[in-house]
Amino acid sequence: MGEGKTHELQERRMELHAHEQKLQQIQQYLAALEQQVAELRQTSEAIADIAKLKGETSSFVPVSSGIFVQAAVASPAEFLVNVGAHTAVKKSKDEVLALISSQVSDIQEMQQKLAETFLQIKAAAERIQMDIAHLSRE
Repeated sequence: MGEGKTHELQERRMELHAHEQKLQQIQQYLAALEQQVAELRQTSEAIADIAKLKGETSSFVPVSSGIFVQAAVASPAEFLVNVGAHTAVKKSKDEVLALISSQVSDIQEMQQKLAETFLQIKAAAERIQMDIAHLSRE
């Protein structure tokens, strides 16, 4: 194999490696997005459950993963939502659920775009693999 082909083969292998790294990053990002969607859906269910409470009701509220504190829920129909810049506003159950639904839709749109990018990079990586196989045979 000539020096030119050896150099080209080495370049194609480096290119393939870069594509494989991108594919791995996209897979990790997709998994993180899926986790976000699951958390948002869980939050949506919790909001709906809390909104069903009547009057001032005592309930266990999560402090951290697996840790709860008993608290009185004075107004289960209102939720305080952080809107940024150290500002929170009161929102109804329906407003909060609509906000969460919008966030889920945005994430799913990102997932779709990432999946398309993943397929494009995967196809490019497969072409490079074929080029490497062809160059190796020569």
